[in-house]
Amino acid sequence: LRVYSAKNVNEELEAAMKDFLQANVVVNKSRKVLLPKVLERYAKEASLNSQHILDWVSKNVDKKLHDAVTKCMNSKSRGKTAQTIEWLPYSARFRYMFSVDLIDKA
Repeated sequence: LRVYSAKNVNEELEAAMKDFLQANVVVNKSRKVLLPKVLERYAKEASLNSQHILDWVSKNVDKKLHDAVTKCMNSKSRGKTAQTIEWLPYSARFRYMFSVDLIDKA
């Protein structure tokens, strides 16, 4: 459970978004970008097309994942950007993410 402070809520929500994307976006061997279904709904509500959602995702993940997503987007073998995305079904599974700083190195 995350607790947000009023003073830093924007930065904390930004960090939570990036953590969510980093944990849930996958690029598979067949050069498909696997995105959580909740992003499909977000894209529709925000009137984002496939290109826009992939651009947004690539800007909010680490360099390795950014490069993989960008490579999929720029692939000459792809016809439409929409064919690059595969929507993952909603999962109610709860996941923990621990900061390396919190792990006891004893």
